[in-house]
Amino acid sequence: MNNVNKRIYVAIISYLVVVTIAEVITVYHSINAGSSIHAVLLLFLMVYSSLEREKNFSNLLKVLALVPLIRLLSNSMPLPVIQDIYQFFIISIILVAGALLLIKNQGMRKEEVGLRWGDPKVQVIIALTGLLFGYMEYFILEPVPIIEILTFKNLFIPAIILLVYTGISEELIFRGMILTNAERILGKGIGLIFVSVLFTIMHIIHQSISDLFFVFGIGLFYGYAFLKTRSLSGISLSHGIANIMLFLIMPFM
Repeated sequence: MNNVNKRIYVAIISYLVVVTIAEVITVYHSINAGSSIHAVLLLFLMVYSSLEREKNFSNLLKVLALVPLIRLLSNSMPLPVIQDIYQFFIISIILVAGALLLIKNQGMRKEEVGLRWGDPKVQVIIALTGLLFGYMEYFILEPVPIIEILTFKNLFIPAIILLVYTGISEELIFRGMILTNAERILGKGIGLIFVSVLFTIMHIIHQSISDLFFVFGIGLFYGYAFLKTRSLSGISLSHGIANIMLFLIMPFM
């Protein structure tokens, strides 16, 4: 391993460690303390990426800044003023806007980050896995429903928001942006593992070891599907459907 590669691997591992510490502190100690660590990490990545001479690594550092931004946004929303489900929608708009700006900044083609439909049959099959994933994860977490009564009227808007937030914005960031940039530096295999671990760390908030293993497996599947199809459509729908099942439908079954 040459000095350049060693430096990159040390930086990547250090990044995962800091994000893990920030998430653990946020969940088990103090939201403010965890947010402070995320804020420092975000600032550090902005500065580090601007000074980094290796272009591909600089681009990866820039997109990695979106992860602490996710937590900072979710921790800073005014809970008494805006209902939880609508907070997701506001956060997703900010995240998608940030991701699109980075795509333009890095001169990436939309096909590179999966902004294409792909083979309809394959994407539909991938999308339908969300039904199974949501069903399975419910028995791990057994979350409280985010709607009071299961009716079409109550279900429609929250379902759309979950599709946009967890489906479109998270998949664009983790698979479309981070995995694409990580693949250039780390290769497909290590890049896939790195992004799956990072995706898993961001689920520490559910306080379930079993769910972390489950999410890691899902992350590997979504990443592999993306690398094979170069499309976000199927995995975005799958991710959104899984959360609709988890938070809106299964609690009433």
